[in-house]
Amino acid sequence: MEDDEELIEFCLPSNEKIEPFFHLINEKKIKIIELGLMCYNQTNEKIHYWNNKDMEDKVNKIIQDKDLEKGKIEEALYQTQDLLNNKDKIYNEERMKLIENIKNEEAEKYKLLINEKTESLKEIEQSKNELYKKMDEIRFTIDEKVSIKEEKLKKEYSEREESLNNEIKNLRSKVESQLKTTGNSYYNGVEGEEELWSKLNLFYPKHRIEDNNFDHEAEEKRKITHRGDFVIYDKDFTIMIESKNYSGNIQKSKQEAFYNDMKNEKNKDIDCGIFISLKTGVVGKEDMQWEFINGKPVMWLHNTCEYYEKIKFAYSFLKTLVTSRNEIDFTSEEICSTMNSKLSLFKGKINLQRRSLNNYISEQNRLLDEQEEILFSEYICNLFDFKK
Repeated sequence: MEDDEELIEFCLPSNEKIEPFFHLINEKKIKIIELGLMCYNQTNEKIHYWNNKDMEDKVNKIIQDKDLEKGKIEEALYQTQDLLNNKDKIYNEERMKLIENIKNEEAEKYKLLINEKTESLKEIEQSKNELYKKMDEIRFTIDEKVSIKEEKLKKEYSEREESLNNEIKNLRSKVESQLKTTGNSYYNGVEGEEELWSKLNLFYPKHRIEDNNFDHEAEEKRKITHRGDFVIYDKDFTIMIESKNYSGNIQKSKQEAFYNDMKNEKNKDIDCGIFISLKTGVVGKEDMQWEFINGKPVMWLHNTCEYYEKIKFAYSFLKTLVTSRNEIDFTSEEICSTMNSKLSLFKGKINLQRRSLNNYISEQNRLLDEQEEILFSEYICNLFDFKK
């Protein structure tokens, strides 16, 4: 502030609103007064409303109207809130009623479903009992028919066995008279060959079997050399069979003829061979051992008269080898050794199992048991089909 300015004193009322003004420095007081004058001049047109009673009344009325409107809005808001609360309560009540109704409906529905299933189970149980009863009746009928059939088969077997025994006796008598043999070894060989001939015809009734020691059509002795004792012709498959009926094990010297016959150029049509010892073993060979002679598979059988079924196994095994020779490398010693080892184990199990089936009656009983099992399985399947 410049020093030559004129100073004027004035008085102001003392109140709370302007009290802070007195404590300011002069420079700030002057700025506040200047600012106040500036604002006053700019709003001079509106200042006259400050002391206008009408304007104050209007303002008060506006305030009252706004307060009234506020009250109405608050009342409407309260009513709306109350309505919302009532709606929530009604909604919850309706929701609980709906849940209860659904529970009751579902309970009733499942109750009916359970009752239906229970009735179905009772019907199935009743049908099952009826089926079991029917199965028992059918089984009884089958057992009765099987018993009759078994008796008939026993009778037929006995008659057939007696007929075959008589035929064998007649053939033996004819052979003995024709051969007029005195050597026990030769006699035993002829006797064994007769029995082996009968077994081969029994096993392979549809195949042509050639007996190289006896012409059965002409009923006279003959000797076809270097072809073993028998040759079986099975379509494109031909097998030579050499048999020995010695009281001791077959020595290697007696095996040489079989080796030579398999290698003989005369026997190009022979695909494989079986060397059979009827009552003893074979020196240097395991029972059911197989090997290749001149590229042809052969098998050695011991004590064959104890269980002639081994011939059928050897026949099938060799036939399989012959038909598979283009697919398997039989020149491999490892393959042949592995197959022989497995065959030895298999042979032991087969011999153990087959010893219990030495007569026709036990075989028939086994077949009847299987038939009964099949019938029972079919009826069980039918029962399961019915349940579905």
